[in-house]
Amino acid sequence: MNRSHRLAAACGALLLVSVCGPVLPAAHADEPAPKVLLMLDSSGSMKDADPSGGTKMDAAKKALIHALDSVPSNAEVGLRVYGADVDGNGAPGSCTDSRLAHPVGAMDKAGLTSAINQFQPRGDTPIAYALKEGAKDLGDSGKRHIILVSDGEETCSPDPCQEIRELIAGGVSLQIDTVGFGVGDKARQQLACMAEAGGGSYYDAKDAKSLDSSLQRLGARTARGFTVEGTPVQGADIPAGAPMLAPGQYTDVSVASSKKTEKYYKVRRSQPGSTLRVNVLTRMPNASVFDSLKRGSWIWALKTMDDDTCASESSTGLDSGKTGVVVGQTLVALPTDPRNPASKGTSDQACADAKEFYFKVERLPGSGGAIPIEIRVMEEAPVENAGQLPTGVQEVPSNNSEGAGSPATDNVTSVLGGASFNDALEVAPGTYSVELVPGEMAFFKTPIKYGQSGIFALDGLELSPDVIRDSGLTNHVAVSSAVYAPDFSRMDSATSDETMFFMRKTGAYSNNAPHINQVPEVRYRNRWDSPEMHHSSRGFAMEGYYYYAVALGYEAFLKGQPANVKFSLNVSGEATGPSGNVQVSEVPPGESSSTDSGQGNLFGDSTKLVLFGAGGALVVLGGGGVAYVLLRRRS
Repeated sequence: MNRSHRLAAACGALLLVSVCGPVLPAAHADEPAPKVLLMLDSSGSMKDADPSGGTKMDAAKKALIHALDSVPSNAEVGLRVYGADVDGNGAPGSCTDSRLAHPVGAMDKAGLTSAINQFQPRGDTPIAYALKEGAKDLGDSGKRHIILVSDGEETCSPDPCQEIRELIAGGVSLQIDTVGFGVGDKARQQLACMAEAGGGSYYDAKDAKSLDSSLQRLGARTARGFTVEGTPVQGADIPAGAPMLAPGQYTDVSVASSKKTEKYYKVRRSQPGSTLRVNVLTRMPNASVFDSLKRGSWIWALKTMDDDTCASESSTGLDSGKTGVVVGQTLVALPTDPRNPASKGTSDQACADAKEFYFKVERLPGSGGAIPIEIRVMEEAPVENAGQLPTGVQEVPSNNSEGAGSPATDNVTSVLGGASFNDALEVAPGTYSVELVPGEMAFFKTPIKYGQSGIFALDGLELSPDVIRDSGLTNHVAVSSAVYAPDFSRMDSATSDETMFFMRKTGAYSNNAPHINQVPEVRYRNRWDSPEMHHSSRGFAMEGYYYYAVALGYEAFLKGQPANVKFSLNVSGEATGPSGNVQVSEVPPGESSSTDSGQGNLFGDSTKLVLFGAGGALVVLGGGGVAYVLLRRRS
């Protein structure tokens, strides 16, 4: 049990949530330092009074300085201001009135504090120009994050939303969070649009206290963008030129344009009788249903070199709850079932016997642009006694089947969670509360071994009193929750992707909570004998970490304010041994020296590979949730 696991269990048992504070995912020593650019509005309107006393500028300065304490200590931080040097009202130079007041570098609180304090409100609001220059300030590598504070909308051109879209389309990996300080509806809509386009979140601050709180949260979240990690690789346009991927973790870029695009990779079975799994996933930021369908659907296929199809799946990337979506699937080439050998000449037999395969990632026409993807190649060693192992489960759970309820307890532990599968927080069975801002996702993991089963429950949603007071009975928000197997295939037992919460005077209410997802008993033979879960997964044939992801949908009435999502999990059953009495044959190491030689220990000993592409880590834009819809579903 690692440190974060022990701390979670201890806090829950002793009811010390307020003492222990949120349990955080462990940082990785080999991660590149995140780069953070604070962007301050110094336009003339910042002279206006803040309801709490003083001016808006006074409040903004204090909040920014305070936020420096919550930024990760390894972050590189800079400051850019706009509207500080030229008179407003369209004066010459007012639309390029922005400058870097402190370069992005190792945390220098004294220097940043001095820089923040030197400015006074003066000019116009050239947000688009400041953002364009800010992207340059952050360089072209690593996790790059802009936190923008403004009390008004753009006074120049172009539209800042469009400027951000063009930056992203041009290949800039950047997350942009915005804070509206005492803004009206027009400015709020523009700032929210900017955050959505930049894969971040919008926060609404009505006074100095809420501004300080918002910036504290943003400071703590600067290193929490959803990332893809691995060894960079470039897929080929045709199978003949495909690169060979040994077991390990990789990254590439998938492009949606006016034409269909395809990328090919090769994978090799190193020993007869092994199970070969290829997973691909990415993160799409939250969007409306209509916009999400325009981003380009995905089709994946795993085939033998003789073109026998071993597995194929597809996804639209539909975002029905505006929570953001993880798009992906795991394709599997199974070995021969010793109890039920496939007939000769069938594709099942061809896939069981094949030594080499090609993996295709196809993107249909759309407007999604270039999206970094993560590819995992996993090979399970042959099992000598597969025919004598316990028969796979004959029924898989569906919805809240068999009267399953939440394993919730009165001991609630506050957690922060990870921002992707790569930094998911390990948690013990128990009940937890995670604070999310609209469009944010959090990832957790817990080990389930052969002979054990699991249950994950979304218990409820707690909103702030201000949001409840200002909302109407027609307002509603989605919370998504999903379970992923050790091979990263999504394996929900529930048919719905989101739980919809409606506003009442007493708070958020749902007829469908708790929302239950069950993991059936994990057995090796589930890969052959069991029905598929939703999203075409038989990942419950593997012991290892099972992942749980929750996300809060983006709705305007929330005004960027955070909410607490409560969830519970439990693991039951007796583990049947370190390998579930499975007699495993050794698989020779992969031939590639640039990657991990295999999947490694599923319980935490595998090497973490950091993606370096174009000089640094590729970051998947967005702070949304985990929900996707596959076109092929179990009937």
